[in-house]
Amino acid sequence: MARTVMHVVHKNGKGWVVEHTGNELATHATKDDAVKDSQQRGHAMEAKGQDAQLVIHHQDGSIETEYTYGHDPRRFPG
Repeated sequence: MARTVMHVVHKNGKGWVVEHTGNELATHATKDDAVKDSQQRGHAMEAKGQDAQLVIHHQDGSIETEYTYGHDPRRFPG
């Protein structure tokens, strides 16, 4: 099964957006709220046996951090 990849990105005029394959899943006024929402989505997918990845971006679009839910193909944690 393919992994679902969600991104938390900043969009001018909208705030912080949780996206999946270019589709907006949710919009939040703060980055913290967007991250909490996306983490809940990742945990819910993991509970259903699905793999998910969360990529959190800085306001300039660069990657801040990533989280993996479910099976992690890497051989070491991180």
